[in-house]
Amino acid sequence: MPFALTDFEAGVWAWLETQNQSANAHLYRTDTCLVVTWAAKRLAVHLVSDGASGQAPADELLHVRLHRDCWQRHRDIVQSRILALLGQSKRIHGRKTRVRRIDKATADLFLATNHLQGSVLGKVRYGLFLQDDLVAVATFSGARRCLRGGQAYRSFELLRFANKCHHTVVGGLDKLIQHFIKNHQPDDLMTYADRDWSDGRGYRKIGFVDSEVTDPQYFWLNMATQTRYYPHRLPLQIPEEYQVNGAEAALFLNQNGFRKVWNSGNIKFLLLLK
Repeated sequence: MPFALTDFEAGVWAWLETQNQSANAHLYRTDTCLVVTWAAKRLAVHLVSDGASGQAPADELLHVRLHRDCWQRHRDIVQSRILALLGQSKRIHGRKTRVRRIDKATADLFLATNHLQGSVLGKVRYGLFLQDDLVAVATFSGARRCLRGGQAYRSFELLRFANKCHHTVVGGLDKLIQHFIKNHQPDDLMTYADRDWSDGRGYRKIGFVDSEVTDPQYFWLNMATQTRYYPHRLPLQIPEEYQVNGAEAALFLNQNGFRKVWNSGNIKFLLLLK
């Protein structure tokens, strides 16, 4: 290691070294970035300890912004996603799987175990099964009536997609989406790519087009539990005397073990079907 590392940085470095001794990893002092070369795959892992926002450079390299709280709280999912980006997960051919409708409890459990953001309220849930093994899940919203160019249309949202940890179902997302389209006949399908982890190239490959880029969003991180909260869903009430302005409220939250962390925003995508 070229210089002293924090426990977080050293932990990520040590884990990468255990995966494959031929991996060529470098840690750059300027932006605490691990550039991992594995066979023909190259990935830049930006290690975020202070919660600051920031955008990945515009180049051909895949970029991930790995926050310390995600590493500590969801380590197996994080490791699975990094290995998948490096082409090191177990590959399952989508044609060998079958699509089945699944219930909320099954989807929630799978997403809690295999998706960094867990589950979210949705209406339609499908799973891909390899024999009786659930290997991927996609959840969708109900129909939303929208206007485009003065015409009414039915829009749905792809809310969550996840492979089973340490597995990649090749063509799995497209298979689930096509099954959804066949059964629900949307006029378009909308989804978001998390810019901390993706530049959206996987969505573009199956026909989605860029719609907009959203601004970075902040959360309040409970330092004791490493749990993130939206500002309007904090688990404690801010006293009246601290509600004078944002700085006062932030002071109260800092004093009570909360710290502000930022993501990189999202890319909104549309799959236009009408």
